Amino acid sequence: MKKVAQIFSPLIATVILAILFDIALMMWQLTPVSAVSKYENVKSLRWYRKDLVEHFPETIPSRARDPKFYCRAGFLQGGASIELQLHLPAEFVEDIYETYMAQAKSIFNGAEKLPSGVHGNRSAQGRYRT
Repeated sequence: MKKVAQIFSPLIATVILAILFDIALMMWQLTPVSAVSKYENVKSLRWYRKDLVEHFPETIPSRARDPKFYCRAGFLQGGASIELQLHLPAEFVEDIYETYMAQAKSIFNGAEKLPSGVHGNRSAQGRYRT
C-alpha cells in the first residue's frame, strides 16, 4: 500500500497543479482589459483572429481625445469583443471614412433593421448623427 501511495502521490499532485494552472489561465483570459495603455499589446498579441481587428489602427492616433478601450476574450460559445472609442477631428474622420468606403465589400446601416417601435439616432437621410 505504501508503494502505491508513493507512485500515485506525485501523479495526483501533478494533476492538481495542472488543474490549478488551467483555472488561473482561464481567469486571465476571461478578465476584460480596459487600460488604454495595453491597446497595442492586446491587438497584436492577445487577439487570436487577426482578420477581425485588421481595420483597427495600429496605435491610438495622437490627435485622439478621451480614448476608451475594452477587450474581452471569448470562451467556449461566448463571443469575444474588442472596442476602441475615440474623439477625433472631423477632417481626420472624413479621411478614414473615404479610405474604408473605397474598400467596403458591403454596407449595413443597423438602424434600418431595428424592431418596430424602436428608433435609432439617425437623420432623415438614414445616416447616424454624430
